[in-house]
Amino acid sequence: MEDKESNLTWQRQETEKKNFIGAQQYCHGLRLAGDSDWRLPLMSELRVLIQQISSDSEVSKEIFNHSMGGFFWTGSLTGMGTRVRTINLQTGRASTIDPQQGDQRQFMCVRGDSGVKTSLASETVNLYNSNNSSSKPEKNEIQTSFQKRMEHSSYQKITESTGKVIGCGFFHVGCLENPLKLPPYQPDFHLKGYRRVNLWGKDRPWTEIELQVEKGDRVYFYGTGEVTTCPHSRCNPRGPQNLNKVSLSYKISEGASPRDLNRFTKIRYGSSGFKSRLQARSNGALYLSVRDWRTYPPPSGHYNDNSGVYILDIFVIDPDQEEGFNRFKNALLKANPQDSNMKAYQGM
Repeated sequence: MEDKESNLTWQRQETEKKNFIGAQQYCHGLRLAGDSDWRLPLMSELRVLIQQISSDSEVSKEIFNHSMGGFFWTGSLTGMGTRVRTINLQTGRASTIDPQQGDQRQFMCVRGDSGVKTSLASETVNLYNSNNSSSKPEKNEIQTSFQKRMEHSSYQKITESTGKVIGCGFFHVGCLENPLKLPPYQPDFHLKGYRRVNLWGKDRPWTEIELQVEKGDRVYFYGTGEVTTCPHSRCNPRGPQNLNKVSLSYKISEGASPRDLNRFTKIRYGSSGFKSRLQARSNGALYLSVRDWRTYPPPSGHYNDNSGVYILDIFVIDPDQEEGFNRFKNALLKANPQDSNMKAYQGM
């Protein structure tokens, strides 16, 4: 079925549920009316399809033989290529799945270019070379190729998305404006996300870090800097906060309740660097704030007498991929010998 509005052609016939590898293989080998180049649709393309269905346009439920219930495979990835995005076409609810677990899901194939831009953490993966479609590799070879492609492509997306330092504006003097330079990709690396953030004492809640986390993710904070706060309106500035005490709060998603970050600890004796970490309890965007309240939200004016900045390098990983992250960190240190913050992280 051709959708001229989005420049896509959708497969109408219903297919059996397959795991992700099987769905990719099916779409790649599909030939309908002489057409090839079929693939799994992107998350963004299926969201547009849902909108069209719900608005009773020409693309309606009657056009497809598919049942709209249940989750459908997409070709969109998240993180360091370890999860595949799925979506329920009736509710629009999305979820992520480890494709190596072999879960069976519905799917439909699509061909064409919708022109819909995907997020920096997403892409479509084709496992096969279209010039060699008749020669299908063994299952283990498929999985190995799939994993390598996803990890390499996702690492490139992370590298592209980290050029902007959060919290550096025209009026901010003293910004560390350059992010860490990520080392060239190695197959044994692991990383789901990275951002450098200048978190200012005067910035009222909240600062969006532009990192998406998933439930279970481990988030590491490596930082330097000092922030001076005054806990109420009639007090003398008490000097830099003790970095061994809780001084930052976070939340995951805009409407969530704030939580205190785990206590900072010095990276090593005599170092100006400190570290902390959290385990994500939900999915969503990560927000940070210097904590300057006893009750939330903080009263007006609490942030006016603050000063200073924390310079944070924030990394998101899967907790079971610690070894791969440690290999990445070692290469990161070598790739940034002149970075002032990295020098404080030598014991990270």
